[in-house]
Amino acid sequence: MNDETKSGVYEIVHLASGKRYVGSTGRSFNERWKEHREALKKSQHHSILLQRDWNKYSESTFVFSVLEITSPEFAIAVEQTFIDWRKSADRKHGYNISPTAGSRLGRKQSTESRRKIAENTKAQFATIESRLAASERTKAFNADPVRKAARLAKNTATRAARKLARKASGEQRQLSEKEKARYANCESHPRQSETMKALFADPVRKAAYFTKRRNTVAANNLLKVGY
Repeated sequence: MNDETKSGVYEIVHLASGKRYVGSTGRSFNERWKEHREALKKSQHHSILLQRDWNKYSESTFVFSVLEITSPEFAIAVEQTFIDWRKSADRKHGYNISPTAGSRLGRKQSTESRRKIAENTKAQFATIESRLAASERTKAFNADPVRKAARLAKNTATRAARKLARKASGEQRQLSEKEKARYANCESHPRQSETMKALFADPVRKAAYFTKRRNTVAANNLLKVGY
């Protein structure tokens, strides 16, 4: 079987600059590359950085290549390794918008896509049995400390990346103004105080709160040094 019909991790490289986009797919490489080309030709690609150079230099200056063939369940982890190694989330070296593999940051979905996702989600949790089954899957996932830690680390890195993206776009200032308006009413301060008191009165919730804070700080530090 030709490698391009298998699944795993791939990259799209601009030959002149050496900049690259790293991605993964659970389907065939051929199908994913076709999707990238179609989006780029329509100027609808989620990576504005890749789109700009594609428009400027044309399709002939880019090559698609397979980095590693792997089963779909391990594709995201391998993708993350290559994003870090190739520094493809660094604008000097690549086109990835998010430093976190599998993140939806920077990707815009159509109204039709969002509608289908909403309908599928409702269908999945339409019955009590389906909700109970989902709950059991979550419990089984959280029972594995390695998988749980990996998910928490990914979520923390994604939130940190969103924060940096908002700050770069000026959205952070708007959020700050919203927060000021939210707490402009003096009556909101006592409620906030009572909420924090209740949080710290529970040792489990308090420990979880500070663990989350430490993970966020660690993720921000990693992003600052280029990971």
